[in-house]
Amino acid sequence: MSDGVEEDREITREISALLADSRAEQLDDAVERLRQNSGDQWNRIVKEEALLENGTDLLIRVMKRFPDLAELAGECIAAATSENVICGSGAPTTVTFGTPPHEVQFHMQTADYYGAGLGYKIWPAAIALARAIYQHDVSLGDHPKVVEIGAGVGLAGIAAAKFGEASSVCFTDMMAGSLEIAMRNAKRNCPSVGEFSSTVVDWRDADGLPDDADVMLGADVIYEEAHAELILQLLRNFHGKKAVLALMPQRPGYREFTAKLRNLKSVQVAKMSVSTPIGECSILDISVID
Repeated sequence: MSDGVEEDREITREISALLADSRAEQLDDAVERLRQNSGDQWNRIVKEEALLENGTDLLIRVMKRFPDLAELAGECIAAATSENVICGSGAPTTVTFGTPPHEVQFHMQTADYYGAGLGYKIWPAAIALARAIYQHDVSLGDHPKVVEIGAGVGLAGIAAAKFGEASSVCFTDMMAGSLEIAMRNAKRNCPSVGEFSSTVVDWRDADGLPDDADVMLGADVIYEEAHAELILQLLRNFHGKKAVLALMPQRPGYREFTAKLRNLKSVQVAKMSVSTPIGECSILDISVID
């Protein structure tokens, strides 16, 4: 292996370590050096890295943080695994509720896998949460004002308006592009139901959520270990009455989150489990006590 290739591999490993520590400024510098140094070798280098332990996780993180690298990183993931493994059920664009002749279909815009972050897909946990709302397995209250965190393309929030009689839904996400798609999906599937809005929210800003929301929704929002404490902090600062979170127990951070959640004196938690194509999904119905 040439010295240049080995140098690029070292930079790739450096990116992985920096991502784990969330040192954004140094990460930006490392990625820029990788782009400048590797040139046409980037594709081959990262494909090799994808075959190493945690390599795919590195690529997913790069896709989320650097949209201009997403297409190339997506090709590398496909070379090492398959997009269905990454996206769970294959990211459907039509979601069906009920059975004929009373079935309801949502036609959801997503985005092509290559060139788009993972928030632009419909994940199994979001479908599980939407169906729980449809089946009234969880109650959102009387015409609640709903905020969806990590909304992506907006499936759970749209279900809250359509089936949960939400008077308003505010989609929140850190990616403005996915919020634009969520608003289009809301207009397409609920043209005369509910009031929709969107706002970019960074979970590190616990005060970023709307103050007037009654219910918080979130699907697969504990995706990394760092998310556990961030979501707990959102719950501590939430002024509403309840939160309903659909979480995947196999995700890093799930055990830490649920253990700490049980120790919060300000909440009561009811749990139900449903099956999805990528494993069990835990739907947590969290009542916030004044």
